[in-house]
Amino acid sequence: MSSLKLKFSQVDVFSERRCFGNPLAVIHDADDLSPAQMQQIASWTNLSETVFLLRPTKASADYRIRIFTPRVELPFAGHPTLGACAAWLAAAAEPTKRMDMVQECAKGLVRLRRNMAEASQGHEDLRFDLAFEAPALKISGIDDQTKIAFCEALGIGSDDLLDCAKLDNGPVWYAFWIKSHAGLMGLKPDHAKLSTLGKAGVAAPLASAQKTRADLRPAAIRPGQAADSSDHASALGPPAIPGIAVRAFAAALGVNEDPVTGSLNAALAQWLMGKASLPKHYQALQGQALGREGLIDLRLGSSEQLWVGGCSKLVIQGHMLVDAD
Repeated sequence: MSSLKLKFSQVDVFSERRCFGNPLAVIHDADDLSPAQMQQIASWTNLSETVFLLRPTKASADYRIRIFTPRVELPFAGHPTLGACAAWLAAAAEPTKRMDMVQECAKGLVRLRRNMAEASQGHEDLRFDLAFEAPALKISGIDDQTKIAFCEALGIGSDDLLDCAKLDNGPVWYAFWIKSHAGLMGLKPDHAKLSTLGKAGVAAPLASAQKTRADLRPAAIRPGQAADSSDHASALGPPAIPGIAVRAFAAALGVNEDPVTGSLNAALAQWLMGKASLPKHYQALQGQALGREGLIDLRLGSSEQLWVGGCSKLVIQGHMLVDAD
């Protein structure tokens, strides 16, 4: 049986330390793979998502991606967007100083921006500090029956719930804003029940003592660093102090708990900033319950467009062999 030899990368997304973020498998130059082969590979890697880099079909795009969970294809997802861009940049024959990229996916075109102050120092370290422009969000209410079913499956008490909404930015999330970080970390979801309901995201504010811990800041950006007034810096500049913690449950996609979730954090920011529950620049922690150190930067740019940023580091590079259909 003949086989294809394809370049393979594994990227750790949304963490300053390798193996503490959300891993992403990236298959390069995957145009000759069928959708069935892509789905089988994603099932085999068994990561929350696997991305396939393809030639773009839009003239304005630099590259195109398809995103697969172990069970289904997604139109858009956050950590695959950053991780795929990092893998694409790392695969360049020569280090590039490009600061703006356009990625094509099933959701449409997504703009990305790069922090060259960091990335230009570390091509050998294969570290890329990137942000993507969040896609448009549709917000709708959750009917009482569905809300009760989710709260029972998640273990959220009625006294702990502050607000909830259905959020759609490609993926659909049932979002729950609760009172305390302790309550968030104490959740013990019934994943079998959640698998029949849909994807759930739960967020809570961090206590003041947690917000001021210096070790929650990204090591690469020092406290007090002056902000640049350029539009580029509005997407990638000095970070805010972490303000919330997040957990994401996606048993319906074969992922009981996702370590760090860009699409959910983007949706939560657009929802909660709009309600004035959160400032227009903050950071979110995710993955604590899984022993991870996910850190996501969320800020409104000068045009009031949300940018979702974080660090991506290459961990594995090589090739994979795929049997021909």
